[in-house]
Amino acid sequence: MSYCRFLGLLCLFLVSGPLSAQLEINRDGIQAELEEYNFFSQAPGTVLSICLMDECQEFSAGVKDPAGDESIAIDSLFRIGSLTKTMVAVLTLQLLEDGVIALNDPLSMHLPQFGGWGEVTIRQLMQMRSGVPAYLFRPEALFSVLGDVFKHKKVVYDPNQLLNDIKGRELDFTPGTASAYNNTNYVLLGLILEKYRGQKLETILAEGIAEPLGLKNTYLDMSTEDDPQLTRGFLQSHFSGLPSWLNLLLPKELRRGWDTIDITNGFPASRAWAAGGVVSSPREMNTFIRGLMNGKLISDHSLAQMIAVREGNILGNPVQYGLGIMKEQTPYGDFYGHGGVGVGYQNMTYYSPEHDLGVVVTQNVGPAATGSIFVSLITKIFEGKAVKPFDARRNEIPDWFWNGLHLKVKGNINPMASEDDDSENKDKSLFGPTVGYAYDKRRFVPGQSFNNFSSTYVKADDQDYIQLTAFSQTAVGGFLSPESLSFPVTMIYLKRDRLISYEDENKKVVIEKDLDLSSTPVFVFVGEVRFDQSSGSVYTCASRLLDTGREMAFQFSGNFEESYGTGESIKMLGNFPLRNVSWLWDQDLLSLFGLNRCPIFG
Repeated sequence: MSYCRFLGLLCLFLVSGPLSAQLEINRDGIQAELEEYNFFSQAPGTVLSICLMDECQEFSAGVKDPAGDESIAIDSLFRIGSLTKTMVAVLTLQLLEDGVIALNDPLSMHLPQFGGWGEVTIRQLMQMRSGVPAYLFRPEALFSVLGDVFKHKKVVYDPNQLLNDIKGRELDFTPGTASAYNNTNYVLLGLILEKYRGQKLETILAEGIAEPLGLKNTYLDMSTEDDPQLTRGFLQSHFSGLPSWLNLLLPKELRRGWDTIDITNGFPASRAWAAGGVVSSPREMNTFIRGLMNGKLISDHSLAQMIAVREGNILGNPVQYGLGIMKEQTPYGDFYGHGGVGVGYQNMTYYSPEHDLGVVVTQNVGPAATGSIFVSLITKIFEGKAVKPFDARRNEIPDWFWNGLHLKVKGNINPMASEDDDSENKDKSLFGPTVGYAYDKRRFVPGQSFNNFSSTYVKADDQDYIQLTAFSQTAVGGFLSPESLSFPVTMIYLKRDRLISYEDENKKVVIEKDLDLSSTPVFVFVGEVRFDQSSGSVYTCASRLLDTGREMAFQFSGNFEESYGTGESIKMLGNFPLRNVSWLWDQDLLSLFGLNRCPIFG
C-alpha cells in the first residue's frame, strides 16, 4: 500500500492511452454525473464550470442551504481558499517584471522585521520550500480559531498581526532542502506586495488580475459585512471528525440538523488573507486560470518559471508544485492549477493547455472530497461513458437503521492486488478515486468518521473480494509522533460472486438476520491503521466488526457490465450493525483478512 493511498488523498497517475481527437461537452452526461457525485459526497451543493476553447458551460446540483430546497445557482460566489495563492503568485511575478524584486532575493532585503528567516528567498516562499513555520492551527492558536467559530459574527484581522506569534521562531528546515506547504509563505508575499505597491492587497488584486480579465465578482474579502451574493458555507461533523453533540453549543441559527453547521464566517477570510481570502464564482475562476495560462497576466518567461514544477508535498502527499501552481498528470495530458480547501468551501481549478480546457468544481461544504469529483468529471469529459442511474432506496436504508456503520460510496475498482489483470479498463481505473463517507454511530467518539476511500480488488482465502478502505483524514486524525501516523479506519469486504448473484433488481437491497459469513456478501470492521514512516510498515487492527446476529441493509451496483472487476465503477449504500471484537472467538475471522485485535488501552 503506497503512502499516498494510505492517506486516502487524491492520487493521479500518468498512464498511456489514446487521447480523444475531438472533445465535446456532453451536457446530459455531465449533469447526471454531477448530481450523482453530489449525492454520494453528501455535499449540500456543487457547481461546475467547463470552458472548452471559447465555449463555457456551467452546471449545478444540490441546494444552497440544507435547511431549504432552493437549488444552488451556477453564478454563486464561493470562498476559493488556496487558489488565492496562485493569484498572489501572479501579482508577485508582476512585481518582478517591474524590476522591483528578483526571485533569488533574500527575505531580509524586503522584510527586515523577519530577520531570523532572512536567508529565505522569494522563490522558496512561492515554491513552499522556505522552512518558515506555520502560523495556522498551532496548538497555542487553536482556542483562537475555535473562538472565531463561536463568535457568530464576521471578524477582520490585520494582516500585519497574523505572524506576530511566530516571527521569533526558528526555521523548520534549511531553506531549499525540503518542502512543506503552509500559509505563512504567502502571507509574507502579501506583505511584500503591499510594501512596494503602496496599496492594500485587495486593490493590488483588483488592478493586477480582476480588471485586466474583466472579473466583476472576484475580490479579497476584507470587509466587515457579508456579501449577499456569497453562498453560505457548511461544515459536517463526519468530515471534521468531531462529535456531533458539539453542534448543540452553537447558536440555533447556525445548526442544520444533527451533523451540519453554517460556518461561512467561522473561519474568517482575513485570517488566511493572501493565502486564502479571495471570493469568486466558478465562471470567473475558470476565466482566471485560462487567462493566466494564455499569457494575459504575465509574460511568457514568467509563466514558464511559474509552471516549472518540483516535487513537493501536502500533508506528506507528493505533489508537483511550481510558483503557486500545481501540475496534475492525467491519462489525458497535463493540467495546471490549484485546489482550494477551506472551512465551509472547497474547489478544484485546473486548465489543460493541450486541449484548451478549463474545469472548475466548487462545493459549499468543506473539507470535502471535491478532488475525487474533479477526477470523475475529467474522465466523463474525455471518455463520455453513460451513467447508469442509481436508485437510492432511502426508505429501505434509513440513516438510523441501526447504531452501527452508515456508508455511502462511489468509485472505481483499482488493480492494486491484481497485477495479472489485463482488462482494457485497468490503466484508466488508476485515474478513478473513490468518493463518499462512512460514520460510526458512536458519535461521542471523535474520529469515528471516514471520508477518504480507496476501492481495490483482492483475494482472501482463495475468494475474490472488493475491498473498500476508508480513512478518517480529519481535524482529529491522530498524529502519534513525527515518525508514526495513526488513523481510524473502516474496511468493507464484498464477496464478488455473491454480489453478482444479487443482480436481480429485487435483491439489490439486502436485509438479513443471523448472517452466515461464509455466504453473506459483506464483511465489515472498524479499527485503526498505524503507519511507521521510517520503516514503511503498516499495522491494522479491528475494534468492532459486523454483528451477524442483527439485521443489516445494503444496496450495491456497478456502472458498466456489473462483473465487478478491475476498472468498474461501483456505488453502494449500507447500514451495518457492529459489535466489539472478542478475543475469544474472533481470532480465525481476523486472521482470514490479516487483522489484529486493537488493544483496549493505548
